[in-house]
This record gives sequence, structure tokens and C-alpha cells, in this order.
Amino acid sequence: MDHFLRRLRVILVEELSLKPGPMVVGVSGGLDSMVLLHALARLAPDLGLQLTAAHLNHGLRGRAADLDAQLVERTCLRLGVAHHGARIRIGDIDAATGESMEMKARRLRHRFLCEAASNAGSDRVALAHHADDQAELILLRIFRGAGTDGLGGMRPVSPSPADPRVRLVRPFLGFTRSELKEFAESESIRFREDASNRDLSVPRNRIRHRILPFLMREISPALPRVLGRMAIIAAGESEHLNRQAERWRRSGRRGRFDRLPVALQRIVLRQELWEVGQDVGFEVLEEMRRKRASIESTGKISAKAKAGRPLRAFLEGPLPLAVDRKGMQAVPGGRLEWRLVRRRQKATAGMEQFDADRLGDRAVLRHRRSGDLYQPMGMDRPGRLKRHFINRKVPMVERGKRLVLEAADGRIAWVEGFPPAEPFKLTDLTRRILLIRLALGD
Repeated sequence: MDHFLRRLRVILVEELSLKPGPMVVGVSGGLDSMVLLHALARLAPDLGLQLTAAHLNHGLRGRAADLDAQLVERTCLRLGVAHHGARIRIGDIDAATGESMEMKARRLRHRFLCEAASNAGSDRVALAHHADDQAELILLRIFRGAGTDGLGGMRPVSPSPADPRVRLVRPFLGFTRSELKEFAESESIRFREDASNRDLSVPRNRIRHRILPFLMREISPALPRVLGRMAIIAAGESEHLNRQAERWRRSGRRGRFDRLPVALQRIVLRQELWEVGQDVGFEVLEEMRRKRASIESTGKISAKAKAGRPLRAFLEGPLPLAVDRKGMQAVPGGRLEWRLVRRRQKATAGMEQFDADRLGDRAVLRHRRSGDLYQPMGMDRPGRLKRHFINRKVPMVERGKRLVLEAADGRIAWVEGFPPAEPFKLTDLTRRILLIRLALGD
């Protein structure tokens, strides 16, 4: 057994604690996954693994994708590995989801891999992400201002985003792309190149083909391994901090929030936000953290501080339209006033009008969430709110602060700074009208 396979076996057995039994291998037909398939097939008898190679044809690259699928199937036949393949047409998926093609393909691919695992009687899927992939991801997250959790990169073992019962196993995180290529050459492993991986309009591809090679040439050729070590350290620290934050939140005799270390304050808030479906940027999180710490340290809650208090105080503030005809909801820096009327009102600054019956009996005032869809007035379908922010040139720091009014059916009826959404605008058939007025600084 050569050095590459010996290293891989040690990782599988000692680091990943891999047990005998069925396991799915995600195989695209590219260099990385074909090396993983061949290497695992070589080790399978010794480790007691029953492998199934899963290949999904996304239907995006025509003849090239068909050739990928043929290569994977023929290789499985030659290696004696079970094959599970499928073809989809991403273009047939509802365009109203607002997902980018890349995110849509990723979501469907993970769902397919989980289905393959279920069919194989397995709860684990091996993926071929390697040290260079990890380095690219970490650089991308650095440029986006990620915290410790994000800098932890991909974990060697993690739950699938499609089904947390399925574990994603990444045994190649300690190997570089050049090492995989060297093994492929020594074993005469056939693979196919995906031309889309050279599309420099994709940020990750620019990092792969321009930024990372430049840094390796000018700073250190060992950069992928260095960033990989940083990911291991950051992941361990993040895991520890998250456990500490959970322990504090669940404690029946917990201390004051303002006496926690700042790092724990941030994580406590982030966990609380995730539980109510919120994800805010750093600036918004810091503003919330400082206000909450200030409130607890002084023991005083002013009207303005209440408006800025995080979580359910305003992020999940319901407007009980079926019960009250008017009311007021505190928001950061001011208040939102609302009332139900029968007639269309003359427009004034800060006021918006909606078809109350279309809103339902319980609208919710909150902040933006990842994946929100919004249908501007006059448009025939919703799109990603993020894209509308970009088109309107709303600064990134402002996006997490904008208020959102969510109708009873979960659709967005209004976004601060935008007109009412198309499904909730006034029409000749409107019988009840909801008026809202955002008063900031009052």
C-alpha cells in the first residue's frame, strides 16, 4: 500500500473513527471525487466498507454532463462499486424561489445525496473536499468578514444541510490538490474537467485561479496547509464558545449578560437570533449587544432602549389585526403606528397602505432573514430581497436594520424604504385598509 493510501487509512480509522458498513461517495467525475472513489475502493475490503457512488447530472452542461455521468458509471462497473445516478433539470424548478443557480444546484445535490444514503441503508456520505478547497473557502470568508465559526471552514464530519441525520465525511481535508493529482497520475485515474470551474465571474473561482496562487507564490507555498491549521484551531474555539453560550442560556441561575466576556455576548445573541429565524450583520449585532449590556448594567430601561432591545421585543412583534383596530409597536430608534380603516387615505410622509384582508389576522414585524423573497409593486413574481437591496443600492450595513412586515401566510408585505408588495397593494376590491406609519427619532 503506497504512502497516499496509508495516510488516508489513518485519517479514516483514527481521526474520523470510520466504522465498517455501507457508505455513499459523492462523485462528480472531476479529479477530486474520482480519486476519492478509487482510493476508497482500494481500502474498502480492509475497512469493511460497502460503497455506493452517487452521481447527479444537473442538466446544465449538455453533452459534457452526459459524458461525466458515463465516466462515473463505467468506473463503478470496473471497480465493482454500486452506482446510484440521477438526472434533473434545474431549469424546471420554480424560479420564484429566488435562489441563484449555484445555491439551487447545491441544495438539490445535498438532497440527492441524502436520498442515495437512505437507499443504501447508510447515514454517511464521503465528499472529496481537500486542503485547497478549504483554503479558498476561508479566504472567501475572510474577505466577507467572518467570525470564528466561519473561519472554522468545513469540518471533517458535519451534518448534511438536507438532513442532519446524515453525516458528511471529508477525509481529504489534509491533502492538497497537487497530491490528489499526483495519485491520479500514478494510478492512471481518468477524470473530466468542468469548464465552469474556470469562470472568473464566480468569486470562488477568482480566489482559486488568481488570489490563492498569487499568495502561495509571494507569501508561502504552504498556505493551504497553514489556512487548514487555522481552520482546525478556529473550529475548536468556536465549538467551545458555543457550548459555553448554550450552558449560560440554559442555566437556571445564570449571571448578568453584561458580565459575560464580549465574545460570549455575541454568541449568546447569535444563538437567540437563530432560534427565531434571524440572521443579522455584524454592525446590527454589535448595536444590539451594546444596548442589552447597557440595560442590564444600569438596571434601567428607557423608552428608546426598549425600542432597541433585541429579539422578541421587536423581531417577532405581532400586530393582532383581528382584535385591535389600532396600535403601536416599538422598533429600534422609534415606533411603528398602525390602524385599520375603511377608506383610502391621503398619502403622507412615512405612511403606507395595505389590503388588510390579504395580510390576514396576524402580521409580524421583524428584520430581514436570509432567503427572504419580496415582490415589488408592479412585478409578476417575487425575487430575493437581497437582490432588490442591491438594485436599490442599499448599503450592506443598512440591510439588516430594515424592518419587514410579514403577512399571516408568511409572504413579505412590506420592507422599510420600499412600497407595499404587489399581492398586498390596494385595489378596487379592497374593503379594509391597514395604515402604518414609521416614526423614527420620536
